Amino acid sequence: MNDRFIELALDAGLLNYVDHETPRRYFISGHADLEDVEKFAQLIVKECVDFIDEFGSDLENGDVFGSSEKKLSEDLLAGHNGASLWRATELLRKHFGVSDEDS
Repeated sequence: MNDRFIELALDAGLLNYVDHETPRRYFISGHADLEDVEKFAQLIVKECVDFIDEFGSDLENGDVFGSSEKKLSEDLLAGHNGASLWRATELLRKHFGVSDEDS
C-alpha cells in the first residue's frame, strides 16, 4: 500500500499495527467505524486539494514544475492558471462533500 495512504489511514483510526515488528504489518482496527472511514476519505480529498493548492502556488511564484518533485509536462500546463486550479479544488470539495472545516 502507498505509504501516504497508510499514514492517512493511521490518522483516521482505520489501521493499527503491532509494535516492534519489522517489517511493520498493518491491520484494520477492530474499533474502526463508519466515522473513521469517512475521516479517511476526507483526508484523501484534503491531500488532493492541498496538492493542487501547492501546485497553484508554485505556478504563481514562477516555478513551472513545482518545488516538490511534481514533474508535469508543459502540455499539461498549457492554458491553466491559478483561477482554474482554485476552481478544481472547489469542484473536488463539492464532489466529495468535504468542506474546509472538515480537514
